[in-house]
Amino acid sequence: MAGTKEVLSPEEQALVDEAVARASETGYTVAPHECFRNAQTLLMAEVGRRFSYWEGYLPHPEGAAPHAWLTLNGKIVDLTLQADAAAYGKDFVILFQKMGYYGGKCIPFQIVEAYFAQAASTGRYGSVLGLVFLRKEELDSLLDSGHG
Repeated sequence: MAGTKEVLSPEEQALVDEAVARASETGYTVAPHECFRNAQTLLMAEVGRRFSYWEGYLPHPEGAAPHAWLTLNGKIVDLTLQADAAAYGKDFVILFQKMGYYGGKCIPFQIVEAYFAQAASTGRYGSVLGLVFLRKEELDSLLDSGHG
């Protein structure tokens, strides 16, 4: 399961805040439309390895957009959508949150860690799984085939 939309407890939120603070010591800031960099950076910054890294899709008016997020105790931690809300308005994000996440796959820490080391050295972050935008027709075909 790709996580639930439950609200984080104060203790869980403190872990997220600590990871953001640790990452910001390197000059990092959470940025809109940078889901892969955001999720990978926070995963690496959280020293207790309590986060899980996920990749999948978010609905988009023209199909489905590749997306990355974290979970903590089974709850979704998606700072990218929060940054998008600040940049583009709350209504932009409410639409995506209501529609949900598609096809989430949890990726083991060691795989993300190796990918992140390469990405950090080049400054080119992206999908560990190589996810690409799916046009509506491609998404419909995938969902009809039972693979979505």
